Amino acid sequence: MTFELFGCEIYISVPFTAFIALLFLTDKTGMMSITALAVIIHELGHIAAMKLLSAMPRRIELKPAVLHIIKPKGALSYKKEIAILAAGPLAGAITAAISAAMYFFADKNEMFLWFCTSNMALTAFNMLPISELDGGKILEYVLSIKLSSESAKRISLAVSCIFIAILITVGAVMLLYGYNNLTVLITGLYMLILMLLKLRK
Repeated sequence: MTFELFGCEIYISVPFTAFIALLFLTDKTGMMSITALAVIIHELGHIAAMKLLSAMPRRIELKPAVLHIIKPKGALSYKKEIAILAAGPLAGAITAAISAAMYFFADKNEMFLWFCTSNMALTAFNMLPISELDGGKILEYVLSIKLSSESAKRISLAVSCIFIAILITVGAVMLLYGYNNLTVLITGLYMLILMLLKLRK
């Protein structure tokens, strides 16, 4: 399915639609749905910043586990790139604050607490200085303002390696000490694979 929004072409694949439908149908606790909503808010933050900065993407493709944004023609300034990247985590942080306020001052519904936690976790994770995440890209662009592009990439890559190693180590230690949660380890390995694939290009 393809449609246009604010001059941007949006493509939603059939597998993505089926995945979302399955998610909502099988999620008895509501946690996966809450997490999916937090991800959507995060991405809408990026898109809102693009709109405000007159840098709307030409096309957005939604596929299972992938959101591909095709940027407009012409390079954006480093400051605009940083603003767009920071807008996603900022949207998550604002949503987390509102959810916390709703829980503590309006309604003690645990859904608000879970929504706050999901947004905080997603925001914190995305701000890690790993090249495939918002934090890593922000670091590279900030460095590029003062250093050459190559130097900024090298430093960003080194920092990414350190944090990926930390993720994998923490995940492995958790597993060794009986924590039956592979999330941290799998995330670290996934980030490592993405970085290696990027280096091969």
